[in-house]
Amino acid sequence: WENSVRKNLSLFYNSLLTGLLFATTSVSAQPTGPTTIMCNVLIEEHFTTASDSTPPNCWTSRTIAGVTTDVWRFDNPGNRTTALQVSSPFAGFDSDFQSAAGGPEDVALESPAFSAPLNSTITLRFKQFFRSNPFGTSAVVEAFNGTTWSPIDSTNLQSTDGESVCMDITHEVAGVSNARVRFRYRGNHSWWWFIDDVVISDAP
Repeated sequence: WENSVRKNLSLFYNSLLTGLLFATTSVSAQPTGPTTIMCNVLIEEHFTTASDSTPPNCWTSRTIAGVTTDVWRFDNPGNRTTALQVSSPFAGFDSDFQSAAGGPEDVALESPAFSAPLNSTITLRFKQFFRSNPFGTSAVVEAFNGTTWSPIDSTNLQSTDGESVCMDITHEVAGVSNARVRFRYRGNHSWWWFIDDVVISDAP
């Protein structure tokens, strides 16, 4: 009888040990899966509430140099064909159409103020169609750090129609409670710059 009990106990403990080893092996073999990084959207603008020369709420069209009619518009006054028309309206300065009389243009479309977290990566995304010429046209993206505007990117190279752009603006705005971005066109009767689907976000 004692031998039978010992044998049964031995079988029980062996089974228990095997089960624990199997469970441990099974748990350790499970894949961890991809890490999900949550992003906070600080600004998202598709210009659906804009009309003619009236920008969306809290956006500003600013004429830095030029005549008073040199402003960003949202009604495609030159009737240009662009991939951005799929989600019309879009924002644009059509130098070739709006400033037919010539003269320098320096006009900016400024975003509303937003608070940019300090310990985050701040990203600006948008779509564009920039058509340039070799006579000094430039498309400039700038950021406001609460005191001054600083250039993030400046180009006179023509883009593709509907090009997607992504810029890291962390250095310029992280930790700023009243940050802004703006799209600044400089030229002289020199084609156009169209933008749409502007998103500013942060990720830890």
